[in-house]
Amino acid sequence: MENHMSGDTWAIATVATWHYCPTSGLQMDQLIFGLLEKGLGMQDLMQLEYLSNPEILSRLGVTHLKNNDRSDVIRYMRTWADIMEEQLMRELPTIAHEPSAEISIAV
Repeated sequence: MENHMSGDTWAIATVATWHYCPTSGLQMDQLIFGLLEKGLGMQDLMQLEYLSNPEILSRLGVTHLKNNDRSDVIRYMRTWADIMEEQLMRELPTIAHEPSAEISIAV
């Protein structure tokens, strides 16, 4: 079988099959592929792993966070959620005025 994945994707997929999320009990590959299905990209996942998204860090007024520090992870995720909500609110008026536009937000 031929491998069509990039180096990073292959490494994540290979390592992930051996590990489980301690919180959900899901295999890491299930967790990763679930996040990809919901619209996150590989860059999002890599930045999430290291809490390194420049826009989020800038919003927080810091240059780095510790990915093993619960409070840093919470601050990062809340800020990311705020940024995504702001982006959605900017796009919503455009979407709402399109003919036969359906707005569906999955939780």
